[in-house]
Amino acid sequence: MGSNVEYLNAEDELRGDLNNTGIEFLLTDLDMALTFMDIAAISQIQETVDRNHENARDAYDTVLRLLQNLTPDTDQRSAIDHRMGILKARLEAVGCQF
Repeated sequence: MGSNVEYLNAEDELRGDLNNTGIEFLLTDLDMALTFMDIAAISQIQETVDRNHENARDAYDTVLRLLQNLTPDTDQRSAIDHRMGILKARLEAVGCQF
């Protein structure tokens, strides 16, 4: 039977894995949001433009909300902040209010 220390170590490892998976999800979500902005920028169809701007804004808001529950390291936080800054500037450029 395992000791309490082994269980605590396994629990810490699991928390770390979940945290890293969550951060990877956020980075992927931000990349998708930037792709939505790229699609909107080249689309000739207003419905497509509007939908992709909305999808990008939803992703921005989701990242802000989920980030409260995660603890990125310095490099991860820098990558998130960089993408968030680009996305926010692009959303503001098309009229989104924050």
